[in-house]
Amino acid sequence: MENNMDQTIAEMPHEVPVQQPIVQKPQKKGFDLRYLFLVLIIIGISGGLFAATRKPAPIPIPTPTDTPTPSPKSKSLVPLATQSAYLSLTQSIASLSSQIQQMQVSDTTLSPPTIELPLGFPNE
Repeated sequence: MENNMDQTIAEMPHEVPVQQPIVQKPQKKGFDLRYLFLVLIIIGISGGLFAATRKPAPIPIPTPTDTPTPSPKSKSLVPLATQSAYLSLTQSIASLSSQIQQMQVSDTTLSPPTIELPLGFPNE
């Protein structure tokens, strides 16, 4: 048996190539979106609680104040704006109004058309 062992050692090459061990670096995990979702939910809840507990700002109530009003200035009358001109304008307006009231707006000779369509009702 020993002889057999010597023979196998002699047959083996003197240099055996040594294989380098493969070292795998641990891969970094990317940012998990679940954490982002959780952070956004926490921010939303805290913002909602903050808005619910915050007191509303008071709305200022305006106080009415007196404002000065301008006084009308007297204007000089135009020579055409006299009493007689006003009376003649009033008379013209009255004349026009009476003519409009006497005018016949509708034409009595016209009559609406009669449409007779066979619709198939029982009393036709």
